[in-house]
Amino acid sequence: MQREGSHPVKLNLPRDLNGNLYELKNLKGDQLEIACVVMKTLLEWIKYNRGELANDKAFEPLRMIIRGAAGTGKSVLINTIVTVIRKLFVDNDAVHVMAPTGAAAFNVLGETIHRMLGINIWDADKELSGAAKDRMSGKLARTVALIFDERSMISQDILGAAETNVSATAHGMGHDNEDWGGIPIILMFGDDYQLPPSFSPGAFDTVSVSPRLGAKGTGARSNGCHQFLKFSTNNMELTLQKRQHNEQTFFKEFLDSTRFGKVTPEQADEIEHLHMNMYTPEEQKQIMDNPSTMFLFANKIPMYEHNFKKIGEVCSEENPAACIKAQTTGHKKKAVSSHFDEDSTPSTTLFCRDCKVQICGKNFCPEWGLFNGAIGVVQEIVFGKDKNPNDGDQPKYVTVKFDHYQGPIWDKTRPKVRQLVQLHNTARQQLPSH
Repeated sequence: MQREGSHPVKLNLPRDLNGNLYELKNLKGDQLEIACVVMKTLLEWIKYNRGELANDKAFEPLRMIIRGAAGTGKSVLINTIVTVIRKLFVDNDAVHVMAPTGAAAFNVLGETIHRMLGINIWDADKELSGAAKDRMSGKLARTVALIFDERSMISQDILGAAETNVSATAHGMGHDNEDWGGIPIILMFGDDYQLPPSFSPGAFDTVSVSPRLGAKGTGARSNGCHQFLKFSTNNMELTLQKRQHNEQTFFKEFLDSTRFGKVTPEQADEIEHLHMNMYTPEEQKQIMDNPSTMFLFANKIPMYEHNFKKIGEVCSEENPAACIKAQTTGHKKKAVSSHFDEDSTPSTTLFCRDCKVQICGKNFCPEWGLFNGAIGVVQEIVFGKDKNPNDGDQPKYVTVKFDHYQGPIWDKTRPKVRQLVQLHNTARQQLPSH
């Protein structure tokens, strides 16, 4: 694993739940067909750069949408394409995988689009800083493929800004006049029947715009509209269900019916029988006490009440709950919510050992499993000598176990435990959540 004239490269290759590498030979039917299209394009691009294509044949970059419902093998196909390209070029930066949210990025072992491509969260049209350009140019210097997952959730603003920023930095810069900076393969995966972007127009909104707006413009939204329209001319679909087994036939058929908004009376009746009122009091208690049960609330008050109740169940005289007051740095002097503008940092945080906590409002490192919404369990709360939370003291550190954590190991005996230092700078992580 070494490029000529360089140091050895440790390839970051995804693995399945059994620890096996993804291989082309394991792809099935439509998965293999799509992979062959990608590999054929890559081979043509290599020949083109070597001058081995016929003089009258120009290289056609691949801009393609891959559609498919849950269970049709999108993630397996993504991981296989990533594995093949990185092994072929002996370079982790040969291909990058991105998604619009931290949780989605973690599912495909990638990064968020905003973080990878330097897109400002509040203003997609904001130009890259010099430092961001340098960082991106380093990441995209040898990139031959970009993969976007969860296409339905990508807005026109984000896609347009992504193309603009990539064009300005890819392949050593200087390729602004080339679509996506000359990167030969851009793939967008997703299910068009899933959630659209929250606040901005997405792929389906392109059908309602005028032809003039659909043309590539200078703004991120106009460019994103143009990109969606261009990608829509080349798409393939994964149709074969590869996840559900025969005993999950009802679940598979229910998912398909829900996607198309055509749930049958029989399916609706079956789902209604899952209502808590259909269970005995003993069965209800068993469900409520199950640690894996998820509780959803319409507003914050009952959520807080539920969390306080759960903390009360795990804390004791030997395991007291710590009420930690937030400390701030910079121009914000008081731990009062009104002083944080739109920041969700809490003024105080209540937690104890064995209490569940959730990362809220920030994607710290999605590829490690530290993304917005990730849930962990507090293992230790360590204070300095003679320090006490009742006196307003902060812990030296807190350790939290995240079952999906895949980052650097802090404690070899507990690889899923992460040490959180300087709690006052990461207070928003410590929101009780059961």
